Amino acid sequence: MVVRVLHVLNNLGSGGAEAFVMNMYRNIDRTKVQFDFLIRSTKNGPMVQEIEKMGGKVFILPPFPKKIIQNYRGLENFLKKNSMKYMAIHVHANSLIYVKPLQLAKKYGIPCRIIHSHSTKSSAPIVHFINKKRIEKWVTHRFACSSMAGQWMFSKKEYQIIPNGIELDRFIFNEQARKEIRSKYELEGKTIIGNVGRFTPQKNHFFIIDVFEKYREEEPNAALMLVGDGDDKLKIIDYATKKGLKENIVFTGAVPDVWRYLSAMDVFFFPSVCEGLGISLIEAQQNGLPCIVSDRIPKESLMNENIFILPLEADLDVWTHELRDAVRIDSDLHSSNLKRYDALCVAKHLESFYRKAGL
Repeated sequence: MVVRVLHVLNNLGSGGAEAFVMNMYRNIDRTKVQFDFLIRSTKNGPMVQEIEKMGGKVFILPPFPKKIIQNYRGLENFLKKNSMKYMAIHVHANSLIYVKPLQLAKKYGIPCRIIHSHSTKSSAPIVHFINKKRIEKWVTHRFACSSMAGQWMFSKKEYQIIPNGIELDRFIFNEQARKEIRSKYELEGKTIIGNVGRFTPQKNHFFIIDVFEKYREEEPNAALMLVGDGDDKLKIIDYATKKGLKENIVFTGAVPDVWRYLSAMDVFFFPSVCEGLGISLIEAQQNGLPCIVSDRIPKESLMNENIFILPLEADLDVWTHELRDAVRIDSDLHSSNLKRYDALCVAKHLESFYRKAGL
């Protein structure tokens, strides 16, 4: 019997939770476990077509919280009609704001109900705090991408850490990709500072621009590459333009082949305000990039000696000094400490979990 699992996410964009689920889906035995997706946003990328090719289905509800009443009605109608198809519902959460799927999953008899923490900060802390207690009536399992994310969402309740698996071989440094990406954006001979992440306050893009501005005072041949998309992208572009830096910054948008862009970089700059894990940091380490990161990153993400940690409160001069000292020297270097993040191993673990849930 094929066990069918319903994954609940905000959208199918370029975030860490989405990347994690898709890496699991690509590596799981789909003759034994199949995924469907329940989404509450129309901002979805090419993943929809990939999911359908692999046998999954994508169901899109009215946006939450913009159309909360319509969303809840659509959610109840969907689970009332379809709950018998699913042995498990797996809700991926940056905070405990959208917990209605768990409540309705219990009401309509889905036996395994998972809440999965992917962050350490909420945009609505009061709602998050209230729902911490409410979900105990509905959940059967708690997952987290890191101990920091687990403790933040579940406090003293038991939870299981599920590493955000990636396809390790794909992210090893590639000289040909480096040449192609640098040629594409006319960056040959430049020192490239890079970041991969959604354009949200969490990723601290305004700070990245400020540090880059300071860095170019002493390294005028430098360029900044920002990989990703998000609601704040136009604000960031406008900020860079007003500083006279736009011509020195590449905004790639969301890309399906992040590993190629990492190979083009010389330093990975990751000064996030908060992170559940920081999957792009794992990918950068596998690529061999030196990484300059904030002190808000979970320890599970810091897997080799080529990482330099600074407090967010440090002066811009301190950050630029670390960036100058950390430029990639050995392009063939990649981490050998990341086996726990191998997507196939993590997928096999989840496959076993889901199948037991279906017994």
